[in-house]
Amino acid sequence: MKIGYYAYDERWQEQKEKALREIKNISSYEEAHSIIAESVKVGGGKHSLFYADKENYDSIQQVMPVVERKGDILSIKLPGIADGEKYGKEYAEIVLKGLKENSDVKGVMIDLRSNNGGNMVPMITAISPLLPDGDILYFTDRNGDIPVILKDGQVSIGGTLLGTKPSIEPFKMEVPVAVLISTMTASSGEATLMTLMGLENVKTFGQQTIGLASGNAVYNLYDDAWMALTVTYNKTINGQIFGNTPIPADVKTTYIGSVEEATK
Repeated sequence: MKIGYYAYDERWQEQKEKALREIKNISSYEEAHSIIAESVKVGGGKHSLFYADKENYDSIQQVMPVVERKGDILSIKLPGIADGEKYGKEYAEIVLKGLKENSDVKGVMIDLRSNNGGNMVPMITAISPLLPDGDILYFTDRNGDIPVILKDGQVSIGGTLLGTKPSIEPFKMEVPVAVLISTMTASSGEATLMTLMGLENVKTFGQQTIGLASGNAVYNLYDDAWMALTVTYNKTINGQIFGNTPIPADVKTTYIGSVEEATK
């Protein structure tokens, strides 16, 4: 737990001592679940999670991106994605194919309003034609920054290539980009948003995000339970860190329907 983002403060030391006392009185892994769940939240913060039953989590049905052309605007709905290893390539290629086949559009609208997170690599890969190669995001902790790098349509972190290489050859598009966000935009949805922030051709619309702009490490436990522990905060290429603070929209809109109006 020492790698948890808050695993060095006074509150964590108190929680650690409390957990060690309580764990002496249990006789099964299941009885330890509540102790672990509480400790994960203290050591990692509000983005950290504990799951007692991984099977139920894995059974979540994956929703794929939707790409639609509306006149000269290409609309891309990017949902969350939990299992990037299983669905990541298909997820990314749906969007890449849509961008490739509509490269003559005058603008792109990326809808992150219902993106509740998961694996950010397929999301970033999907919109890679709209991002410059090079450092696009940083994971930061008390030891410094780890760059997230985009090159030739693939994402790497700390020098390690991630995700499956798409079958579509890398390409770039230079068009105005509108990004739709809401109070449901979370975690890797926020990380994807942050890769676009600061680009001159990008503007965001909607409501502020939920405020979970941080990176989790996943650990499998003994009894098929697992935890996602927050170990880093996300930082934009311009040095902005939000962490547990919601990310505001450039143009605030009150109702979902008004977002599309604002981007016209």
